[in-house]
Amino acid sequence: MYQGLTTQPVPSGAAWQRELMDEHVARAAHPPDGTVDGRGLGRRALELVERLCTAGPRPQHGMGLANTRRLLRDALEEAGVAPYLGNQFEARDASGVVNLLGVVPGRERHLRPLLLATHYDGPPASPGAGDNAAAVALVVTLAPRLAAAHFERDVIVALLDGGDVARPPALPHGADVFMRSHRRHDLKAALLVDRIGHAVAAGNGPALLVVGVESEPRLPGVLDSIAALPGWLAPVARHRLGAAPAADVFRSHETPYLWITAGHVPHHRGGDDRPDRLDEATLGHTLDTVQALLAGLASTRLPGPYVDHDIGDLERRAWQRHGLGGDGAFDALRLALPRLDARGSDAVPD
Repeated sequence: MYQGLTTQPVPSGAAWQRELMDEHVARAAHPPDGTVDGRGLGRRALELVERLCTAGPRPQHGMGLANTRRLLRDALEEAGVAPYLGNQFEARDASGVVNLLGVVPGRERHLRPLLLATHYDGPPASPGAGDNAAAVALVVTLAPRLAAAHFERDVIVALLDGGDVARPPALPHGADVFMRSHRRHDLKAALLVDRIGHAVAAGNGPALLVVGVESEPRLPGVLDSIAALPGWLAPVARHRLGAAPAADVFRSHETPYLWITAGHVPHHRGGDDRPDRLDEATLGHTLDTVQALLAGLASTRLPGPYVDHDIGDLERRAWQRHGLGGDGAFDALRLALPRLDARGSDAVPD
C-alpha cells in the first residue's frame, strides 16, 4: 500500500528550481534507463492506443469498459506502477464508478504527491483514439520514465471512470469520486490530460492548450520555466469553457491544477476517431511536455492563495506569438477550445 505522508515541502530558491528543471529536461531527452526519446515513446503510446481501440468502444458501464480495465491493469503492472490502495488498482464507488489508481514512488516520499490523471471511458459509438485512448496511453507510458528519472516526489497515476461528457448527468465524475472517497493524502497539484495526439496544422495556433493556470499564482512561472513551451502550449482561462467537471472538482477542493488538451478536432467524437488519425511526433512531444510540467510542479512552491487569479495578460502574450493579438486572440481561443457535447456546455463568450 502507498505509504507517502502529508507534509509541506521545503522552500527552494529560484536557482535551485531552475537547476532541477534543467536536470529533468536533460533526462527527458536522454532517459537513464536506456529507453528511447519522446518520438520512440510516441510510438510505444500509439501501440497501446491501438490495443485500447481494438477492445471496442468504452461507454461507462459498457462491456467494452470492463475489457479496457483488464487491459489497463496489465499495462500498469508492466509499467512498474504500484497500486495506490491496497494490492489492486481498481477502486470502486457506490455509484458504480471504477477508478484505476497507482503510484510511481519518488525519492522523498514524505512530500505531498502530485496527481497525473485522465479518463479512460469514451464515446459509445467511436473507437475513441483521441478521446481518450491517447491520453490514457500517455499516462501509462510516462510512468516508467518518471521512475527512471528518480522523480522527487510520488506521482499518483489515476485512470478515471465517468469522465466522458456524454455520461448520464446523475453519475459523478471519476475525479470527484477520487477526491471525495479514494484520496488518502493531500495533493500538491494535479495535472490532467485529455484529448491529445492529433497533429495541428501550421498557422492554426498552438498544439496544446492549458487550462487552470489561474488556480495558483505561481503556475505561470511553471510554464515560463520550460523553454520548449512557447508556441507549443498556450494558456486559456477557465471561464472560457463551458462544463468542465474534472477542472471544477479541483477548483472546489482548492487544489492547484493544470488541464492539458489539444482542444477541438473535427472527428474527436465520431467513427473517424481512429488510431491512424493520431500523430506520433505530436504524441511524443506531448509526453515530453507533460514530464517537464510535472517536474515544474514538483520543484515550485505552491503556497496559494488558490483559484481564479487574472491571467488575461498571460493569455494575450501567448496568443500574440501566433500572430493573433488583440481581440483576434480570443476569437481564436473560442475556435480552438473543445466543443464539449453536454447540454449547455459550449464555450462561453468573453
